[in-house]
Amino acid sequence: MKRKIYFVIFLFTLQGLISCKRPVTNIIIEVPVLRASYIYRTDSVDNYLGKYQAKNKEMSDAYFQKGLESENTNPDKAVFFIKRAITLYPCFKYYKELGSFNSKLGKYDEMHDVYTFIRNDIPDGKKQNGQYHIDAQLNPDIVYECLISNILSSKGGFVDDMEEDLEEDAKEMNIGILDLKDKVFSDPRLKLDSNSEDYQDLILNFFNAQQIRFYMAKPSTFNYFLSTIKDTTRVFEIDKNKVRDFDYRSFNGSTYRHEAGPENMLISEYFNHYLPEKIKDTNWDGVYNYTHVIHLNDSILAIICAIDSSESACPADIRQIYHRLTTFTKHGRMIASTIVANQSGESLSTLQFTHNKYTITYFKRYWEKPYKKNDFDNYLTKTEQLDKKSFVINPRGEITKDSTSAGNRTTP
Repeated sequence: MKRKIYFVIFLFTLQGLISCKRPVTNIIIEVPVLRASYIYRTDSVDNYLGKYQAKNKEMSDAYFQKGLESENTNPDKAVFFIKRAITLYPCFKYYKELGSFNSKLGKYDEMHDVYTFIRNDIPDGKKQNGQYHIDAQLNPDIVYECLISNILSSKGGFVDDMEEDLEEDAKEMNIGILDLKDKVFSDPRLKLDSNSEDYQDLILNFFNAQQIRFYMAKPSTFNYFLSTIKDTTRVFEIDKNKVRDFDYRSFNGSTYRHEAGPENMLISEYFNHYLPEKIKDTNWDGVYNYTHVIHLNDSILAIICAIDSSESACPADIRQIYHRLTTFTKHGRMIASTIVANQSGESLSTLQFTHNKYTITYFKRYWEKPYKKNDFDNYLTKTEQLDKKSFVINPRGEITKDSTSAGNRTTP
């Protein structure tokens, strides 16, 4: 649909320093324009250009020049004039200036609209294959501005809806993927805290599998991982009730703040790199909660992780969950690892942890009928204590039996 603009031209003459006004002559010019709300719609722009082509170019150039002159004094008016120029003659030059100016203003949502249109749908008034649509003016700057505007407009949630193929972007810019990463993260418009989840999620998208393993092994990445574990108490208990607890809303290190697509990578999905299960088997894809981080001294720490292998939606008593304690250096090198609490079928063990010492109490559980993990119609009849053992974590992070504690054994 089109609308009309009316231009009124006032003609008058001045005679000397004091003159009499002559009658004003009004000239009304009817000019068809593209709706401002349609300037990012390819079909509307193509149809407009197909009908009017460059008929209004002289008038649009005048508006564009007014926009340039207003950029430093009245930004809102500058945007208005540049958009008015586009509605009269949509072309690459006007769109590019609109995108650049929105970037300067920090209006990243519209910047993204502009550069996405430029990259994918920009017409130039020359008919090809029955349509006024080509992307011959695509260049590395446009590719990059389209990418960075996607990141900026998402306010850090770039991986929520990541449509960009970063390798293809790098190829079109004639640079390597890691060079593109450096360009993105050195862009002054991208104000992401390197300790934030958004930063960590974004950077992974530039890495291949080998580079991800290397990145996860960096002390800075390990420190970020530690910051996501909120419970740092050094005295706690995993009793008969807590041993079966599992946060199914926030497992595998993620709070599911993102709705990532299949091609997107989130840092939380790679926290399993700090589990022996993943180290021994790179295909391991277990379900886990990191629950505690205990700073034992200035250089050694311990982490406890709950790992669930239960059937979906099973009752709490039937769940199969174990809790693994692993010690690390402060730089992320693994020292020792062991299971410290467990619920699985007839087996049950609980944990009491105090500073660098802990005690495991072992139980046997009795069921109404033979236990099967997928048989939910079964009930506990009795729980019996079998044994108790104590351990100590020495200053080097090694785990040994506690010689100061005799441990106890309860005879059934």
